[in-house]
Amino acid sequence: AALIAGSESEAFLFCEHSPVITYGSSTELSKVLLAKPEALESKGIKLIKTDRGGNITYHGPGQLVCYFMLDLKKRRQDVSWYLRSLEQGVIELLTSYHVEAITIPSQTGVWTSKQAKICSIGVRISRWCSMHGLALNLSREAEQGFRTIVPCGISAAKPSSIEAISGQIPDKSELLKRTSEIFMKHFYDDFHLDLSITR
Repeated sequence: AALIAGSESEAFLFCEHSPVITYGSSTELSKVLLAKPEALESKGIKLIKTDRGGNITYHGPGQLVCYFMLDLKKRRQDVSWYLRSLEQGVIELLTSYHVEAITIPSQTGVWTSKQAKICSIGVRISRWCSMHGLALNLSREAEQGFRTIVPCGISAAKPSSIEAISGQIPDKSELLKRTSEIFMKHFYDDFHLDLSITR
């Protein structure tokens, strides 16, 4: 809201959530939730409705979640372009870890095969300011949480992770450095925008 009002600067937020299942406003829970809410609660998994696009997904340990709060009026007022930019940034990041990744037409996100999804993307745009973002599976631990849902509402989809493909879990400090550099290039350098970083 502050970014929309012009009283706050843009931001990238990177975090690792406690176990939580989130779902978009158009999600039909009865079709994609494989466990009862009370069963999830007993496992320490929260169930939260959000205002983003997309279907149901899981966040938890072993996963990097990236929130992008950007003013797209400074770049391109094109939601499809923005989603493809997020996908390409993730593919560039995965390539740096020797993980081959692809996109699938009509399926937002990044995959390691036509069945294995490694990154979920769900955004909301308000007055051309972006909210929410993406979740990238780093370890097999992150994959476990997807067993209680139909990931993104796609029954054929199964979770993948950097560890599952490469055999290693990325060092977090190096991961954040690479992720920051890649997305700063996509959203700042490529548009010749000035950038000041606060930590």
